[in-house]
Amino acid sequence: MTVPAGDPPLPFVPADSDESAGVSARPPLSIVYLSASAAVGGAERALLDLLASLRAAEPAWRLAVVAPEEGPLLAAVRALGVDARALPFPAALAGLGDAGASGDGGRGRLSLL
Repeated sequence: MTVPAGDPPLPFVPADSDESAGVSARPPLSIVYLSASAAVGGAERALLDLLASLRAAEPAWRLAVVAPEEGPLLAAVRALGVDARALPFPAALAGLGDAGASGDGGRGRLSLL
C-alpha cells in the first residue's frame, strides 16, 4: 500500500507500549450522547451496553448522556458511573425522531418537501 504524497503515515503503536496502556500526553476524550427518550427501549439498551464497554475500556474518558427529562434511562446511566443530565429539548428538536412519534400527529417534524 502506498501513502499519498504529503500525508504522513499513521504511527504504529505496539500493544505493549506505554501509550497503548493508557499512558499518553493526549487529554482524555469527552463524549456526550443525546437521547431522544428518557425511557429504556432497544436503542437505549444498546447505548447502556456501549457506555458500560467504554467505561471499562477507557475509564479516563468523560462520558455523559443528555435526555429530555428524568427517567429510567438516566437512572441506569448514573448506575454505570456516567454523568446524566435532564435537559428539556426545544420544540423543534423534541418533534424529531421517536420523541415526536406520539402526541402531536406529526406536527413539528422535520419536513423535506
